[in-house]
Amino acid sequence: MAVAVSFSGCEEHAPRGADVCAEAVTKNRWCDARNVGFVAGVPIQSRLLFDALDAHGHELNLRAFTCPGCVEAIRTGGFCDKCRIGWVDGMAYFSRLTYHLARGRVVIAADHRCPACRDASGPTHWCDVCKRGVVGNTIFENRADFLGARRGFELMLTADEASRRCETCALAILANDSCFFCKVAYLDGKPVATARRN
Repeated sequence: MAVAVSFSGCEEHAPRGADVCAEAVTKNRWCDARNVGFVAGVPIQSRLLFDALDAHGHELNLRAFTCPGCVEAIRTGGFCDKCRIGWVDGMAYFSRLTYHLARGRVVIAADHRCPACRDASGPTHWCDVCKRGVVGNTIFENRADFLGARRGFELMLTADEASRRCETCALAILANDSCFFCKVAYLDGKPVATARRN
């Protein structure tokens, strides 16, 4: 599957109207001017899917959390699997993808000084030369964060593709749930069952 990834400041890869959407591309935001959202530099056409991806951190009252996993994750900048909340610099992220993206740094295409990275095909790769991973427009120094972000990124791409035919399927893909309308259940981005229509 071909993926258009937008790198801020790179004319060759910049989306049409990048000047009005440059901040949206680098900050995982919705661009009203083009009616498109961006997550990891990937344009997301469905506003419903973009909102569900919730690709930004949230300021919450940290003292309100009593879950031991959350308390530890807040302290260490980790992820609580029980509550499905990741913590980076005291901000809460509600998916593995957005948690890992927050732990990386957005890169401008011109910053790719490593020839192996520049020659890599596809929107994700780990470079054995510079020991960094790339997911969309985000670079990771830590391989575990790269792998976590890559898994979430691939799920996001699957959901984005599905959103073109059914936005509810796209949401079900993100949540490992079922689409009420299509009667299809999903697990890890793949259909696992088709329910009979009543």
